[in-house]
Amino acid sequence: METLHRLPSIAFHLLLGILALVILFTAGDFSSTIAPTYLYFILLFCPLLLLPLSWKIVSQHFPALKTQHKPFQAFWVAAVCFYSNYAFAFKLPILVFAIPYLTLSVYLFLKIFQQATIPFSIKVAFGSIPIATVWALADRLALQPLGFNPIIVLLTAIHFHYAGFVLGIILGLLMQKLPLNRLAYAHVIGVVGVAAGITLTQLALTFWLEIISASILGIVGIIIALHQGSHALKTRSVLAKCCFISGSLALIFGMMLAILYSWRFHHHAQWLTIPFMYSMHGVANSIGFALLSLLGWSLDEGYTDTNSVLAIEVPVYPT
Repeated sequence: METLHRLPSIAFHLLLGILALVILFTAGDFSSTIAPTYLYFILLFCPLLLLPLSWKIVSQHFPALKTQHKPFQAFWVAAVCFYSNYAFAFKLPILVFAIPYLTLSVYLFLKIFQQATIPFSIKVAFGSIPIATVWALADRLALQPLGFNPIIVLLTAIHFHYAGFVLGIILGLLMQKLPLNRLAYAHVIGVVGVAAGITLTQLALTFWLEIISASILGIVGIIIALHQGSHALKTRSVLAKCCFISGSLALIFGMMLAILYSWRFHHHAQWLTIPFMYSMHGVANSIGFALLSLLGWSLDEGYTDTNSVLAIEVPVYPT
């Protein structure tokens, strides 16, 4: 029954994000981009929809974050402005919107980092957002750091949004009742190591860092999926249970593909191409794992819902 009371608030956050996505992909111009349009949907899907949904969840689980409610509102508005400009291909100077968004994302991360009661993985998750934004900006400005293929620049932005932010949020939620500190450190090593490993591979120095880091991150993801599946068995909400299990299965599938792809230098599987990976691994981790898992935590009966985190707070004065 409690789950039904949460549905209006959850629907509010989903509708806000969906509305922003629909407007951007209806009026935006992606005709000149180097990647399929759905990759840009995956990129924008996280900051516009999953970000406010994540904040709703973590602010319920960790009351200390409620002091950052107004900074988060400003941060999300800045995200909408930045990615709106991102979709309209230089009709407005993108740096005008990128600088406030980056500034607010760093400010929010530093405020969260100072909170002693917040799990390490939640802090890491919000630290991933400024990094993801820098890569998204590089993609829009058609920059190619170290000579990276443009598609790799875009995929790096997506990587930090999902492997860094969403996976960190889920791990942090699981850390409330489980001693997963070592897994949290392994998660950071995996996320950063994959980015560094791809760089070394690009520079033709070594591919072993990419293989080891991707394997670590893949194993970490599978373990998180198993823990979330175990959590699903304990929740009373049938809807949450279905979301948890489906999201966990999608994460296992996506991470198994990531591990296989990282070992491509040895098995030479011709079907494991970059287009195959971002169509299967990318969709599985964004829509399958990220959305369904966060919906599961939103519907979970382990906490009591309150007003929407994006709603304007109206003071009540005694009569």
